[in-house]
This record gives sequence, C-alpha cells and structure tokens, in this order.
Amino acid sequence: MVVLHEAGASEELPGAGVSPHRGSVKSSVLGIASARVEGLSLHLLKILIRLMMKTIGIFYGSTTGATEAVAQEIARQCGVGAADVRDVSKMTAGALAAYDVILFGSSTWGAGDLQDDWYGGIDVLRGCDLRGKTVALFGCGDSESYPDTFCGALGTLYDAARAAGAHVAGTVPVDDYSFEDSDAVRDGVFVGLALDEVNEGAKTQARISAWLADLKNELA
Repeated sequence: MVVLHEAGASEELPGAGVSPHRGSVKSSVLGIASARVEGLSLHLLKILIRLMMKTIGIFYGSTTGATEAVAQEIARQCGVGAADVRDVSKMTAGALAAYDVILFGSSTWGAGDLQDDWYGGIDVLRGCDLRGKTVALFGCGDSESYPDTFCGALGTLYDAARAAGAHVAGTVPVDDYSFEDSDAVRDGVFVGLALDEVNEGAKTQARISAWLADLKNELA
C-alpha cells in the first residue's frame, strides 16, 4: 500500500511496493486515476502514476536503533512494505537488483565513520551495477558532540553509490543545521537527509516529510 501526501491529505492506492506484473499495475493505476481525478490536481495525479510504477527498497545500518526508526518512518510515509525494509547486513547484489529506487541509511560514528554493518555493505556495492537506478540517502548524527564530522557517513555512501553507477537524488540545504563541517556536504548541500536525533529530535518528522516531498517530485 502506498500512501502519498499533499497539503496534509493522503490518498491510499493498492499494489504499491509490489511489481510482479507491471502491466497489471499500470492498468490498475490508470483505473484509479480515472476514478479519482475529481479533487486531485493533474500534477499530483502524474506523480502518483509514475511512482506506482517504481519499486522501492530501504537498507539501513543502525546500532542504537535511531536510524532503524527513521527507516521505518520513511517506509511508513512512502507506503513501503516491511519486506522491503532491511538491515544492511542482509543486503545482497540480487536484492538491490530488484528495485528501481533504493534508499540507504547509516548513522555516523567517531570521525565521520559508517555504522559497522555498512562496511560489508560497501563491499556489496563495489560488486554492483546500479546504472539506471536512483539512490537516496538518509542518516543520523550528533552535531554538538561531532560538529566537524556531522553525518559524514552519508558522504561515504554517496561516493559508493555514484561509483556503482547510480543517480543520487534527494539533496538537502544546509541552512537549517548547526555544524562546522561534514563530508556529507557537496557543492554546498547535504547529499541526503541529515538528522540529529540527539539534539534536534523535534525537527525529525518535519525534515523527513519535507525531504520525501522533494524526493517524490524529483522521481516523478
């Protein structure tokens, strides 16, 4: 079930996250589209149709549970099923091949290091061909204790995804953050969604929602 939000409202469409027969999904979407045009903007309708044709997988590395919770919330807002949200320790090249859009999440440790399980994940990415796929990144850091390496793990994931041939989407402006430096900042923006559950947890929900709204438009 995909749940897409606009202006505080939601539309629930069946068949999301599952693509056994793309033709039948397309027919289903077009039927829903014709039945629900009233009250929906044409722009939103186009986004719904295009997103329904994409398969989405989420892979995360989490030690304390914070990044796992973020992954689950992202999945909830995108309508991604539990079977498509996996710990990175279970990530394989075959699993990645099944998705059109892949979200990678990692917490950041020490001097901008990846979460431990992601080192094996990076090895998997080195053996993958992600050309034609879109990758988006999210992660948790601590901007007060580690202001000079805040969410730096996202930079490592960005480099690995690009090296594998993926298009990386979902950059985030740095304006709303307090930090000194980060390898996750390229060309003046974060390469993905940077979150600080330690010091700015009250901003997490709004940041996730805003990021997903931008990402949905970018994918459409």
